Amino acid sequence: MEKELNISNNNIPITSSTVSIKIPQMIMIGSGGRNHGKTTLAKSIIQKFSNTVPIIGLKIISIDTTKGKCHRGVHGCGICTNINGDWELLEETKNDTNKDTSIMLYSGAKKVYLLKVLKEHFKDGITDFLNTIKNFNIYPNCLIVCESNTARLHIEPALFLFAKCRNSNILKPSAKQIIDYADMIIEDEGVNSLENLIITKDNNNINFQLQNL
Repeated sequence: MEKELNISNNNIPITSSTVSIKIPQMIMIGSGGRNHGKTTLAKSIIQKFSNTVPIIGLKIISIDTTKGKCHRGVHGCGICTNINGDWELLEETKNDTNKDTSIMLYSGAKKVYLLKVLKEHFKDGITDFLNTIKNFNIYPNCLIVCESNTARLHIEPALFLFAKCRNSNILKPSAKQIIDYADMIIEDEGVNSLENLIITKDNNNINFQLQNL
C-alpha cells in the first residue's frame, strides 16, 4: 500500500461533503478501548517522524448532544461537562504531565490541540482547528497525528491505525463503528509494527508507505 501527498499550494487540500472531510495530511489513531495503546502509538509515530516532517498533534473528544454525557459512559473527569459553546479548541502548552496531549507535545510535536466538540457541530469544530493551523509557518507541509475513534466517521485521513489488546474481544461502541476502516490493526502496543510505516518528505511531497499488508 502506498499513498503520496502533493502539498504545493497555500492551503491544505481538504474537500468536504455530507459524508466526510478529507484530510490527506492526517494519520488518525483509534482504539478498542481505554489503555489499548492509542497514545503510545501516537507518541511513537511522533518520535519516529518528527525529524522528517513537522507534526501537529490533535486529540478529539466527541460529546453527545446532551452536554456532559461522557463519550466513555463514565463520570468524574469533567472534560465533557466543562465545554464552552458547541465546541472548544484548546492548545496544549505543558509537556510534563500525563495527559495525552502533553505526551504528544513532549514527544516532538510542534503544536498540540484538544478539540472538544458536540457531535452535531463536528464539522464546525474541525474547521476551526484547520483554520487555526493555517497561521503556522510549518503550514501546509506538515503531518497531523490525531487521536480519535468517532472522528473517523467524519474524517477520511491518509491512514487510519487501530490499537487494540490481543487478548480482548470486547470493543467499546465507538470502536465497533470504525474498526473496519482500519488500514492497520496494531495489537498490544506493538510499536514494532511501525517498521512497516515509512514517511518521507521531498520538497512539497509527503509520501506514505504502509508495507507488508
